[in-house]
Amino acid sequence: MKGTVLTFNAQLDEGSISGEDGKRYSFFGSEWKEQLAPARDLQVDFVVNDLGQATAIYLVSFSQQTAREKLSSKVQTNSPLDEEENYGFFDWAMKCLRNYVNFSGRARRKEYWYFYLFQILVGFIEPYRVFRRDFY
Repeated sequence: MKGTVLTFNAQLDEGSISGEDGKRYSFFGSEWKEQLAPARDLQVDFVVNDLGQATAIYLVSFSQQTAREKLSSKVQTNSPLDEEENYGFFDWAMKCLRNYVNFSGRARRKEYWYFYLFQILVGFIEPYRVFRRDFY
């Protein structure tokens, strides 16, 4: 049967496929027979077992090139972590200040410690500035 990959969670090693018959079929990563990781919107061919799960899952041969293009474009667009690899000290401190009132999600460890270091440095600079103003 042919279908489209809807979801795949690498941590749980499971996902779901929408079959051409309109039904959803769950699958395990061990049933994926391709070298590319399963990703959303890939066209696949699979077999349904007695439990109603997808097994022996292969990419549809005529769309492998399209699948690779989709996969590479997703890798390029999902790059906030790649973008953060080029951050410097000041970038991390400003990121924390920009997200100061954003109460969704969590800060990365790196973001927390760079901001903490930023606070310590500001704490040392401020008394020095006040001291210079009073005596000079």
